[in-house]
Amino acid sequence: MKRMNYIRTLYFSAIIAGLGSMVSCGDAKYDALDTHAYIEEALSSTSQKVTVQASGESFTTLNVHLSNLSSTDNHYKLVTDQSVLDAYNHINGTGYIMLPEGYYTLPETITVKAGQYATDALSIALKAFSQEMMKSGESYALPVKLVLQDGSISPMANTGTFVILAESIIEFSAPMFTGSANLTSNKYAESSETYAQYTIEVRFQVSNMNNRNRAIFSNGNGDALNNILLRFEDPQSDNENFKAHSLVLWCRPCTKSFYSECVIVFI
Repeated sequence: MKRMNYIRTLYFSAIIAGLGSMVSCGDAKYDALDTHAYIEEALSSTSQKVTVQASGESFTTLNVHLSNLSSTDNHYKLVTDQSVLDAYNHINGTGYIMLPEGYYTLPETITVKAGQYATDALSIALKAFSQEMMKSGESYALPVKLVLQDGSISPMANTGTFVILAESIIEFSAPMFTGSANLTSNKYAESSETYAQYTIEVRFQVSNMNNRNRAIFSNGNGDALNNILLRFEDPQSDNENFKAHSLVLWCRPCTKSFYSECVIVFI
């Protein structure tokens, strides 16, 4: 009998303890998040792409904000941080490397004045890539971190970092053709060769879509039956998907006057 009373006492005590835990959880107090500094652009994304011109400097901006007003000035600095880029590459499955020193300029001082929420937009300069950088095939980025220099409001860990992805413009000289280009490879006219497979690679920009049947390339073979033609042709008029004569056709004739095998090449 005493044993039963002991068990009941334990059970009742357990219920009271459980209710006490529920009450204590309900009465839990959570401290408000302290005032902090952050990079505004980092609220919506961890990075942004910036096109770097082939010469001179290109510019982008970042904005530093406070989550609440401060009664004193707060001074910050933007620094590069390899660990920020390592984390970005790991999360996104990318292989960006740090922009070399001397190819970027960060603001020297960043001050959020007392009674203000933000600084003016911060200008960041990116210098044109060197020839070595262009030929390397590497993808470059500038990972920055906001650091408190003097003041009481520290940057947030996640929104105090940002990655600028630098994409360089490639400049090159190219001929300009009026009408058909009619590029010809005389090698095949002089000495015929047979291939099971072949590739024709060209890069071009079209400024006038009004004319049809504009030849881009032929193999220069005098034998019409073995001629290869790459030309602008379809569609014959504008449609919802393509401008008139904006698609490239690869054609091979089956007679001297009629091309029977034509394949649309999407570019």
